[in-house]
Amino acid sequence: MHTKPTTSGVVVLARMFWLLIGPATLSITAIAIAENHTGWFGPRSIGFLVVLGLVILSRWLDPETSDGDPVTPKQRGIYMILAVIFGLTGWAAANMLGVYWQAA
Repeated sequence: MHTKPTTSGVVVLARMFWLLIGPATLSITAIAIAENHTGWFGPRSIGFLVVLGLVILSRWLDPETSDGDPVTPKQRGIYMILAVIFGLTGWAAANMLGVYWQAA
């Protein structure tokens, strides 16, 4: 009988961050940027970009998919490219919405 080896605490934390904590934090930060816009590179915007970077880093540290299968370099690359595209799009949208609400 073959059992799966235990996963280190760093990998478990990385998986929790890229699957749950990071996206939730990005969502809350995007809402905060839109509600109280202080500039494209204000503290909230910088925080958003830092968390986005941490999400990408934590995905890179996790050697498995969310299903527990080994991640391939292609899967990792696709995730990182899409995370950057969607993350920066969400950041820009939150900033544009904040500028619009501030002008109104």
